[in-house]
Amino acid sequence: MTGLDLRDLAVVRDLLGAELAAQDAAAVAAAIDDLRAGLPAFRRDAARLLTEETDR
Repeated sequence: MTGLDLRDLAVVRDLLGAELAAQDAAAVAAAIDDLRAGLPAFRRDAARLLTEETDR
């Protein structure tokens, strides 16, 4: 787990509130890491689907 940088932490605090962000910081950081890990596959699949759609 890489944790949150200051910018990410500020966004999480804005969305969840400072108290909840502090209580669940490890879980939020893990979820963000999972999201980032899955983004390349999502982008690849989305590009493939969009290409298939325009080929029709």
